[in-house]
Amino acid sequence: MRSIRYGLMAVAGCGLLLLCVAVLVVFGVQRTDDLAERQEAVGAQLFGARQVFEALLVMESSQRGYLLTRDSTYLEPYRQEAPSFEASVARLEGLFRGDAGAARIVSEIRELARTKNEELARTVRLAERGDFDAAMAIVADGAGKHEMELLRLNCFR
Repeated sequence: MRSIRYGLMAVAGCGLLLLCVAVLVVFGVQRTDDLAERQEAVGAQLFGARQVFEALLVMESSQRGYLLTRDSTYLEPYRQEAPSFEASVARLEGLFRGDAGAARIVSEIRELARTKNEELARTVRLAERGDFDAAMAIVADGAGKHEMELLRLNCFR
């Protein structure tokens, strides 16, 4: 009788141990899923920031090519990116919605990006009206370069 009792206690103990291990595995899998979801969200946020920054790089490169050569074909990339620029900024803001820790940085990115976009549009308009000297003066003052440096720091820190 005693050996049956010890055997049943051993089986019950193994069952309890197995139950504990199963619970730990379930919690571990849940934590892994949570981390994977967070990693996917962070990846999307980084991609959104990169899209805004790269759109400005393309637009700036196109604008500079136009101002230097006075060849309007250089504006084609600018014209392709400009209409979707605000949508890229809005997407970025949407990706960070609910992330109070990033609100200040996203706000700064938004303001810098819009300021840079306005500068690009202003210089293109001036040049298209034939005032290349005024457009180049805006570029030469260095404000746009400073904004792009701040954007790079904010988007990729």
